[in-house]
Amino acid sequence: MKNINYFAANRAEQLNQTTDEIKINKILTQLGIMGETGTSDIIEMINLILERNRENGGNLEPYRLSDIYKMLSEKYERKYGKSSNVGAIEQRIRRTVYKALQNIASLGIEDYSNEIFQKYSTSLFDFEEVRKQMNQIKGSSMYGGKINVKKFVEGIIAWLKSDELEI
Repeated sequence: MKNINYFAANRAEQLNQTTDEIKINKILTQLGIMGETGTSDIIEMINLILERNRENGGNLEPYRLSDIYKMLSEKYERKYGKSSNVGAIEQRIRRTVYKALQNIASLGIEDYSNEIFQKYSTSLFDFEEVRKQMNQIKGSSMYGGKINVKKFVEGIIAWLKSDELEI
């Protein structure tokens, strides 16, 4: 009887992981960054954080991005047998998040009431930074918005837990 419960629990966890990955892919696609180089790093990063949360009873434990980057580097080394520079991982992720900011800002310029803009401009980014990016794109400012990788990642995790995001 214990084996059946174990397999049922294991299967439920696998389905949950699959559902999370589908949702992550949907969000990244809506942001227009699915084909970017750092997208797989972002997906791995979110999965790593979710895995840590599951091990800690589902609570979002405090973490430092530098620790997550280091864990990603170690995971890549184990998985692919080649080392990946922590700085390179961080840079790929930052560039991809910046691309998402640019895409959201462009959506906001075109249609302020765009559903994707409304949904993600405040949950994944500081809206002030989105406005700065919009102003730079329009040419009314020399400086664009700044990204916050932690807010971006935690925003995606919040969307994963939300019932509003349909698969």
